[in-house]
Amino acid sequence: MQTRKLTASNQEGDQFGYSVAISNNLVVVGARHASNAGLSQQGAAYVFKTTDNGLTFEQTRSWDIGLSNGLFGYAVAASTDLLLV
Repeated sequence: MQTRKLTASNQEGDQFGYSVAISNNLVVVGARHASNAGLSQQGAAYVFKTTDNGLTFEQTRSWDIGLSNGLFGYAVAASTDLLLV
């Protein structure tokens, strides 16, 4: 069994990994309490995809909604060509 640790530029308490979805070579990770630009708990979602060797992941995108207490990333879902947050 192979395991990998995914990390993002989050702070303790962001709850990175609160929600996770996997589809093919993509992993979407929600951090519902992430804060950015002085807005508390707006939440964030991070997308990782496998690199060419298929064994390591690199962060490709991150989003937030710019609202305090938005809890973006509370739930995530993924399919072949669609991500829902």
